[in-house]
Amino acid sequence: MLSLRPGALSLIRILIVDDHHHFRAKLRALLESVEEWQVCAEAENGRQAIEKHCSVQPHVTVMDFSMPELNGLHASRAILLKCPSAPILLLTVFTSSQLALQAKKAGIMAFCSKTQVMHSSSDSSHFTGRDVFS
Repeated sequence: MLSLRPGALSLIRILIVDDHHHFRAKLRALLESVEEWQVCAEAENGRQAIEKHCSVQPHVTVMDFSMPELNGLHASRAILLKCPSAPILLLTVFTSSQLALQAKKAGIMAFCSKTQVMHSSSDSSHFTGRDVFS
């Protein structure tokens, strides 16, 4: 299992998927504040996420739920069909136990509130592998 804890690997490559440019930029800055983490690509929607995942083969994907063309849950399912062990963290403004259950059943590694991430801009602990489903 992939560990996102600093020092676990020499360099962890991350794909960010979100339809809002400003959120992607802030998330990139937060993630790259950890020396061993590198954002290797970004995508604006679920269709681009599938294409980018296949081409850049990131160690982990941080995916927004609500996006145009193909939402994060459906894009994650498509990615996991091709790469069943691909770690995906689903971010959403609309947290609900039903969505968390759907994400877990789909094979998504973790589920986190975008608001929680935005309010902790100096703390990357949301991405270090704790189980956010429980």
